[in-house]
Amino acid sequence: MSRISRYRQVIQTFAKYGFADLVAERSLRNFFKRTKASKHGNGKHGGSRAERIRLLLQELGPTYVKLGQLLSNRRDILPEEWIKELEHLQDEVEPVSFAEVEKVIDEELGSNRKKLFRSIDSEALASASIAQVHRAELYSGEKVVLKIQRPGIKATIKDDFMIIRDVAGLLLKNFKELENYQPFRLIDSFESAIMEELNFKREAININRFRENFKKDDRIYVPRVYQQMCTYKLICMEEVSGTKISDLKELRDKHTEKFDKLAALGTDLYFKQIFEHGFFHADPHPGNVFILDDGRVCFLDFGIMGSFLPEEQDDLAELMIHMSRKNISRVSGVLQRMAISSSIPNERAFERDLYEMLEVFETVSLDDFPLSDRIQRFRNILTENTIELSRNYYLLMRSMAVLEGVTKQLEPDYNVFGNLRHYAKELLIKRYHPKRMGSRAFDILEEGSIFLKELPSDAKSIVKKMREGKFQMEFKHQNLGDLYKTFDIVSNRISVSILVAALIIGSSLIVLANIPPYVFDNVPIIGFIGFVISGLLGLWLVISILRHRNL
Repeated sequence: MSRISRYRQVIQTFAKYGFADLVAERSLRNFFKRTKASKHGNGKHGGSRAERIRLLLQELGPTYVKLGQLLSNRRDILPEEWIKELEHLQDEVEPVSFAEVEKVIDEELGSNRKKLFRSIDSEALASASIAQVHRAELYSGEKVVLKIQRPGIKATIKDDFMIIRDVAGLLLKNFKELENYQPFRLIDSFESAIMEELNFKREAININRFRENFKKDDRIYVPRVYQQMCTYKLICMEEVSGTKISDLKELRDKHTEKFDKLAALGTDLYFKQIFEHGFFHADPHPGNVFILDDGRVCFLDFGIMGSFLPEEQDDLAELMIHMSRKNISRVSGVLQRMAISSSIPNERAFERDLYEMLEVFETVSLDDFPLSDRIQRFRNILTENTIELSRNYYLLMRSMAVLEGVTKQLEPDYNVFGNLRHYAKELLIKRYHPKRMGSRAFDILEEGSIFLKELPSDAKSIVKKMREGKFQMEFKHQNLGDLYKTFDIVSNRISVSILVAALIIGSSLIVLANIPPYVFDNVPIIGFIGFVISGLLGLWLVISILRHRNL
């Protein structure tokens, strides 16, 4: 589909669901009139505005569905009615024909395809927004699954993002209040994330890394990846059979004796990813978590992963401990240390918001105030105080909200938040273990010795530059803009005043000298022009002073 055709389709769909009024530009209105959408312009489609937005995104396809899924986590932007509606968006779409899938496989593997696979099922096992899955069999008899990128999806997504930016621009013209949420920055972040998902080689690396992290843990199983059959658009991994975590009836039948422990097992494995490995699955929704027949947990779909440095893991653990103790000054300090950028307008008000939030957390049960709502309250406070964390922290918050929903299905009384604090405490205990403290002390001593070793040469270099006159010091003046502006205004007015005075004096001398030519019989014309110009400049100067009330 060409970009123009896609534009037509998007505009037509907007009109179909009653949003033609958002097309505010005259040029787009003219284009709109030339599309079939005009007959739908009355927007007679039933349902609330939020429901129509969901249906609109579903009809527009994968990019818009993923955008809706992203917005469903932004309670700081959208009202609750919209959030609940967008949460119903499903990632499943109609599969493309097997003939198109074969073309992608042939493009990626070339002539090796027939040497590698004995057979590939023509019917899709699953179909999502950017890829679909087919069963296959190797000549060795091994059963595998192929995750194949949808043909042309990358070009479609690029076109869609151009249209999304155009639509965002139109929305900003109609709703100025949206500027506070930096929609273009949000769109850029979303585009970067979805483009990362399109790199299947990266996903294959994620799977291998995840598998390596859990190689000594027999509670979890990570499918084997056939690296030689993986490309940017294709992943080949072993097929695993199990039960989706959301299929409660089958889980009870197969794992009766372990069912009440599944919630604890899943969260324990998840927190191990965060606090021990620093590399976690960022999309643990029910469709991506299976329980194998032998009771092991199996995660699937590693397209979106989050990671933390050891220092960030420590910050996260420290934050959880200080929050549980309601040590507000330490919570504020850790958050500012974690932030990419922060410009808190009122430190005292920020700490008061945090304290009130923690008081509510302590006094209200998780049944009445779920973890997902607590996370959203926390995010709102960060937004209101212009604290921006890295993408990985937001991925973690989203994952925790999803994880809570999964565990509540398995065990309604299970406390994810309590388990999180327990893990944070254990991490801090490990942090102050004598072995680790010894290692950190050794690092400090090593850095100190390097500093002392390099200090004489650095000092010598500074002295040498001073002798050669090459030593420079840079001073920066801050908050002097108003002073510079005042100086600029004063100097301009003085210059105009001097010019007016010079013109008056010069014109007077010309009149006294009686230099021709003349105007009004005996007034030299040059002198007359000088008086007129000086009069106008003087009048402009007086008006300017009076206008700014600086007389």
